[in-house]
Amino acid sequence: MIGLIVESPKDEAALQELVKRCSVVATTVISRPCGGKKKLISRFPGFLEEFRHVKGGTSVDKAFVVCDADQKDVEEEKGRLASKIATRQYAFPVKYCVIVQELEAWLLADEMDNPEGIVDPKTELENRLSTKGVSYTPEVARRLASELSLEKLQQRCPSFRGFPQSVINGQASTGFGS
Repeated sequence: MIGLIVESPKDEAALQELVKRCSVVATTVISRPCGGKKKLISRFPGFLEEFRHVKGGTSVDKAFVVCDADQKDVEEEKGRLASKIATRQYAFPVKYCVIVQELEAWLLADEMDNPEGIVDPKTELENRLSTKGVSYTPEVARRLASELSLEKLQQRCPSFRGFPQSVINGQASTGFGS
């Protein structure tokens, strides 16, 4: 069972799908969208506390805190997240994933060589979808994540490369990819 703390319902839908695709065993994902990065930063410690006691009093096996880099330094953002819970201990590992620049870069990996090089991947994705008469919704985000080539995603998006192993790796970690 994996706990997933994300910025938005679109991120929730896509990341639930990616976690399940990266898992080597059947995985239950309990997710908490926060309503943006600012709210995620203030709310994720409370959600981690909640993850201590899910279904029958057991905790999640692992928790992911996932946010967009939004043109900020990835390592600094991970450090900022980790510092919020530096004095807390959990029975499960907490992984931090900071996506360059936004989750939508990952969703563009099938169509672009360097989607993380785009300043505003969300707008790029919305524009591409609108030319097909499609609105960007959580269900569309889930579908895109389900159809995405994980091999291309790993090749084209460095911020994704450690994600699959972090999903299946059971060892405690202080940060994503460490």
